[in-house]
Amino acid sequence: MSFPDRDQDYLALISRLKAEVTLTTSFSAFAFIQYNGAVDTVTGNIRIRFNPREGTDFYLVYNEGINTDRLREIPNLPYHSDRTIMLKYASTFIF
Repeated sequence: MSFPDRDQDYLALISRLKAEVTLTTSFSAFAFIQYNGAVDTVTGNIRIRFNPREGTDFYLVYNEGINTDRLREIPNLPYHSDRTIMLKYASTFIF
């Protein structure tokens, strides 16, 4: 991208990878990984879904962010920018 009024150019490399696997009708997994060259980070997300019966879902979600260029700021950035693990239960009620 070019900004001729400001005499500046901007280039950002963003790469993504998605994968989804369904082993049975009640068990599936989803993964998403992204590299952002503008801020030198890698972000990952993994979601596992278990459906024991119709209208009920359990999710296990893992998110992580990694700084690939830790020396770009002072003080130096940590290796992991964030990390979360979540467990979710969803149920549908029929009236």
